[in-house]
Amino acid sequence: MQKTNKYPALDAIKILMAFLVVGIHTGTITNAQYPWALDILMSTAVPFFFFCSGFLLQNKIISKQAELNIIQKYLQKTLKLYILWHLIYLPVDLRYMFHGNNTLWEDLIIYIKMLLLNGETYFTWPLWYLHGLLVSVIIIWILRKLRTPLPLIWILSIGIMIWGQFGRNGLYQGFFCVTTGILIRQYLPQLPFHIKDNPIYLTLRIHSALIYFLHMYIVLFMFALYKDNQHPYFSWLIVFFITWLISYIIDILRKKNSFHWINHLI
Repeated sequence: MQKTNKYPALDAIKILMAFLVVGIHTGTITNAQYPWALDILMSTAVPFFFFCSGFLLQNKIISKQAELNIIQKYLQKTLKLYILWHLIYLPVDLRYMFHGNNTLWEDLIIYIKMLLLNGETYFTWPLWYLHGLLVSVIIIWILRKLRTPLPLIWILSIGIMIWGQFGRNGLYQGFFCVTTGILIRQYLPQLPFHIKDNPIYLTLRIHSALIYFLHMYIVLFMFALYKDNQHPYFSWLIVFFITWLISYIIDILRKKNSFHWINHLI
């Protein structure tokens, strides 16, 4: 039986945001100079994913009326995703960890610091989102355990964001965006924009997650083959569509019993 999707518009936007994230990362490697309007649009991509996470977390809390337990389970799932995806990218990390002048222990300490402090290692750039989500939801869980009202948590998140000068991490950016999503869902059951539900939107949700997490492997592979004369927009499109094709194949495989374990990655 097909699940009902209450917010298909969010899933439709997610695929666009995944496309923008791919552009950010291919652009970093190609030294792309995007127009200012596109830069601004790109800067909304990961905050949108944070917002969706908060919005949908609160939606689950409202439907099941067990706030702290749901938040704990959400943290456990996010931590599992964080560990699994870092394991998937471990071959890339190992490739770059031991090619400098550092000792083995120095490289390991640097690696552990990156995992704990910002969630990014050498080329696992998308995974800072999961680290930021963990940080944000842990803070919210502690504050809700202390019975702090949601509006007060939101005001606190604004203060921390300003104090951190809108920094790109879970405390300064993620906390505000996740809390905003939670607050909007608490007081706005329906989004101001709505589209008719269709099974394609659930598929887009899966594909956008896989594209977001997988694309750095395609970026690295492509630029290892062609180091020079990379056109930023062409590279962006090629990486996106190759990753989407792989995501489509993975989506088909995950529905088979022998590949059901893939569902733990999304």
